[in-house]
Amino acid sequence: MAGRITGMNGNHGWFRMLPWFGSLAGLLLLAFEQLSLKGHRGSDFFVFHDAVKRVLADPATLYDDVRGVAGTAESLQGFLYPPPSIAMLLPFGLGTVETGFALLAWGALIAAIVALWLWFGVMRDAGIVQPDRPTRVMLMLLALASGPVFTCRAGQVDTLILLIIMAGTVLAFRGRAGWGAAVLAFGAWVKIYPALLILPVLVDPKRRWPAILGFGAGAVIVPLLAAAVFPLSVWITYFTQMMPVMASRTIVNIDNQSVVADIVRLSLDHRLALASYDTVVVPALLRNGVVLMGLAIMGAMQWRVWRTDAPQLTVAAITMAVISLIAPLGWGHSYAYVLPLLVMVAAQAWNARSPGWLAVIGCAYLAILLPGHRQFGFAEASPVLWHLIYSRYALATFGLLAAAWRFAGAVTKAS
Repeated sequence: MAGRITGMNGNHGWFRMLPWFGSLAGLLLLAFEQLSLKGHRGSDFFVFHDAVKRVLADPATLYDDVRGVAGTAESLQGFLYPPPSIAMLLPFGLGTVETGFALLAWGALIAAIVALWLWFGVMRDAGIVQPDRPTRVMLMLLALASGPVFTCRAGQVDTLILLIIMAGTVLAFRGRAGWGAAVLAFGAWVKIYPALLILPVLVDPKRRWPAILGFGAGAVIVPLLAAAVFPLSVWITYFTQMMPVMASRTIVNIDNQSVVADIVRLSLDHRLALASYDTVVVPALLRNGVVLMGLAIMGAMQWRVWRTDAPQLTVAAITMAVISLIAPLGWGHSYAYVLPLLVMVAAQAWNARSPGWLAVIGCAYLAILLPGHRQFGFAEASPVLWHLIYSRYALATFGLLAAAWRFAGAVTKAS
């Protein structure tokens, strides 16, 4: 690809040795995380497991957990996903809690591995610079050892959704726009936000109509298939009784690293954010403003790509990262969608031998290395420090977005 960043010759000894040390660090972190998961059962896993058991007994009771429909929607605790999501969760609820959790824990890790492996491949196809194999292995291992993947291995499903997003994106960018869009439509019926990934695909006129038709077909076929299982009452309950209530609220606990939660916490007692999972009603102006911010980021990067020789895939990476920022419940594990952007800009900075940007990306990685719910006593020394520490996932993402902007503009198209 004309104008790609080729970097320096890489004769510096520390650049040659760092991938091996980084890979070792990643392996040690993964081993430590595996030990810390021994005997653990994430609370959200029980929500998924119980929802599957209810559906197997009577599909009409999908949202009939102990809190009731109103209690689930108002507390944002319980089963909150659309009915078709059971198709993804079904394997984890068929057996015992122990077997289901083990399947999810290992499935979350394998999904992250496959998603990142696919991402490196489609990056190569798009002409985005690729470091050598030891460096790719290091980036893969360090990404897998991050806080978002760890919390998914503790009983969350976001790496599984990342894999769905990645499969759809890869198909779309490898000449199968219709099939890719259909996969994204299924992902949207699991957790809504994968629908955003259709936007970078629609920019290309050659992909536009196949993508529109594929997404439309998927958006219709998925609920039609689910309607064979779930009665109409379940759909009415979700879209009329739950979604409007859920959309107006967020949880203020520090584990919610979304931009909405970060802003709401500015005006709350620190003790509430550290110890409580209570919900608060978010003003519509703030909710809509954050969504518009995310769309503006995507639009700005699209403009950048049009003006430079950067590949359109860059916008897809930005869009995945935006999901984590704009979701009102952007838990730490939701930042699994930032990992493709992380490895992309890390590969670009590495190939360009840019110490400054490598430092920025390294700091961003350190910010998301520990789970979002981890508390730090020293943060109480200053209110400013407190808010910076407990907004670190979002701040790290903004740093990665800045890196993507820099490398997308590294060269301009030939006149």
